[in-house]
Amino acid sequence: VIDSMTAINRRRLIEKRIDFIVPGKQLFMPDMLLDLRENFNESKSKKNKDKLLPSAQYILLYHIEHRNDKPQLTNFSFKKLAEKLGYTQMAITKAVENLKMHDLCAVSGVKEKYIRFEHERNELWNMAKPYLVSPVLKRVYVDKKPDVFMLQTNVSSLPEYSDLNPGNQVYYAIEKTIYYALQKRGVLINENAYEGEYCLEVWKYNPLKLAEGITEQSNVDPLSLYLSLKDTHDERIEMALN
Repeated sequence: VIDSMTAINRRRLIEKRIDFIVPGKQLFMPDMLLDLRENFNESKSKKNKDKLLPSAQYILLYHIEHRNDKPQLTNFSFKKLAEKLGYTQMAITKAVENLKMHDLCAVSGVKEKYIRFEHERNELWNMAKPYLVSPVLKRVYVDKKPDVFMLQTNVSSLPEYSDLNPGNQVYYAIEKTIYYALQKRGVLINENAYEGEYCLEVWKYNPLKLAEGITEQSNVDPLSLYLSLKDTHDERIEMALN
C-alpha cells in the first residue's frame, strides 16, 4: 500500500505480478482476480504535481548544461549543493525528491546524501521534457533598464544560439526576488504589462548561475531559453528553437 506511484514503478509491479494498492486510485491483485482500476478525476493541483519544481528543473538543467564542470554536481553533498546553487538545504532535499518521483535521479549516501544521475544527458533531457516548464513567471515592460546586471533572453538572446536576428524589443531575464525588491523600491519606470523600451521576464529561478561558462554574449542558458519559447507560434522562432 503506497500513497503515490510513478508510471514506471507501476509497470514494473504489474509485469512481476506483485499486488499493490494506491488508495482511492489504483488496485492490482491478480491472485484474487482483481484488476487495475484508476481514477482519472484529477484536480488542477494534482496535474501541477506532474511538473517539476523550479528548483528541481534548475538542478536538472545545470547537470545537463555544465557537463564539463569539475567537480560535477554529483560530487557535492546536499549541503554543499545548496551552497553552490544558492538554495537552502531543505529546498535541495525537496527538489531531489521531486526528481526522484519522476525517475530522473537517484540518491546515495546515509549521513551525507548525494544526487546520482543514471542516464546520459541527452536521454535525461528527453525523459524530462514532459515535466519541464517555462522558467518565466510573467513579463513586464519598463522604459528604463534597472540598475542591476541582467542577461538577455527571448529573441534578444536567440542570435547567439541560432541564425535568428534580434528583434526591435529588448528582453532581459530577472530572478523573481530581485524583481520584487526593485518593485518595492519603486525604481521600475512606467512598469506595465503591455509595452515599453525594455521587457523584463521575471524568472522562477536564477538565470545568472545557470548561464555561467555557457554564454559568451551575456545571454540566458539555451535550454531555459528553449523552454521559455517552445509554445510560441512564430515560424521564425520555431526554426531557431529547432
